[in-house]
Amino acid sequence: MAVTVVSLPSSLALVKNPVGFTISTDATDPTVKLRARVYLESEPYSDVWVFAFEQEQAPDADGQATFYLQAQVRELLGFDLPDLEDTGVHVAPTVSRRYKIYYGEKLATNDVFIAEFYHEDVSGGGPDYLAWLDIPEPLDASGSFAAIAETSDSDLTDQIAARLGGSSELFSTQEVQNNVVECLMASADLAYDEIRIPAYVKVTLYQSPVTYTLA
Repeated sequence: MAVTVVSLPSSLALVKNPVGFTISTDATDPTVKLRARVYLESEPYSDVWVFAFEQEQAPDADGQATFYLQAQVRELLGFDLPDLEDTGVHVAPTVSRRYKIYYGEKLATNDVFIAEFYHEDVSGGGPDYLAWLDIPEPLDASGSFAAIAETSDSDLTDQIAARLGGSSELFSTQEVQNNVVECLMASADLAYDEIRIPAYVKVTLYQSPVTYTLA
């Protein structure tokens, strides 16, 4: 299986315009998904790159997927209003950033089972009652993970998260189908050892091995 770049955004991309990135796969596995992962420079010309977000799509009939990045990038930028009395020249650090795009493909058939989780409401809070449960083995801090929740209600799964001590990270809801919600964590920041899930919803946690290539 090989993933190739079909088209890249312009080296100078204006996020009020469409910013598209297209890749293609020759994989025939029906579970294949293509991913685009975006990193932004933390400060202008610092060469310090920070993970910003990841998108995932199923390829079309031609094996291609186009990721439109402008909306999520625009949310991460800002506008530095100048002091009207300041006549100096300054870098506007939040208006523009350099970016990198990495891409890869994921096969559900390659997912590694970690554990199943379930709990019932003991507080009278109903199905949206959340509880932290122990993960048998801490998550690989460099891995990607999928939490498969057996419900069609994505509002219940928006708060699925992983935690280590006082630090936690939310999974992001990616797909709802056949009464199942798939939530992804692109890259665990820490070796999390607890997961938070809603009551009465069985959640199965997998590690999703993905190899990324710089576009």
